[in-house]
Parts: sequence; structure tokens; C-alpha cells
Amino acid sequence: MNRTSVRFRGDTTTHVLFSAVLVLAFSVILTQTAAAQVLLTRVSTDTFTNGSSQHATEVEPDTFVFGSTMVATFQMGRFVVGGGSSDIGFSTSTD
Repeated sequence: MNRTSVRFRGDTTTHVLFSAVLVLAFSVILTQTAAAQVLLTRVSTDTFTNGSSQHATEVEPDTFVFGSTMVATFQMGRFVVGGGSSDIGFSTSTD
């Protein structure tokens, strides 16, 4: 009767384990370096006070860039019923 057994050599198992640990270590290192410290800058504040819309809200932002100029737009004072907003806000940067 022929019996076949599967045996793992210690060298192969060690190499696989070492490779897995190495890949995990590199992925942790790369993740940490990719998380840059970015300072946030407030570019506008909703100043509307009418009673028919939600305030301190600026929603549906969009941006457009041409060369070194960036323009951001957003809705300010969003209406709950019927949609829309009290005004359209914008911010411009040239650097």
C-alpha cells in the first residue's frame, strides 16, 4: 500500500511567515507616511438669519481650477422643504 504524506519543510514555512510579516510592516510604514498633517482653513461662514432655511450650513460644494486659480462654490442657508438655498457662496484662491 502506497501512502503519501504532505510534509512542510521548516524553511518554506519560515520564509512564508517572514514574507507576510515584512509585507505587513511595509504597509503600516507606508500608511503612516501617507497620512500628512493638513491644516484646515475656513473659507466662509453662513451669515443668513431668515427663519425659512437651515443656517450654519454650506452644502453641495464644487470646485473649478484653471492654472493657479481655484474657485469653490456652495449653497448657503439650505431650505428643508422644496430645496434650494438662501444664497450661493464662493471662495477664490490664486496660490
